[in-house]
Amino acid sequence: MATRRKRRVLLYEPRVAFYTQNAEKKQSINAHNVSIVRNVFRLILFDNATAFKKSWKLGEEVT
Repeated sequence: MATRRKRRVLLYEPRVAFYTQNAEKKQSINAHNVSIVRNVFRLILFDNATAFKKSWKLGEEVT
């Protein structure tokens, strides 16, 4: 039973940035990087979806 409690505690440990003295600085840098990556991938996925829809419509017109 003690091992189960330890596993639960390990699952809920805070992120690594909180262990450092500059936690706020690292968190803000990470948040900035995450927003950039999210926006780039959002554009890529949107373009892929648009191309897929166009090719699907072309396939329907041909058949």
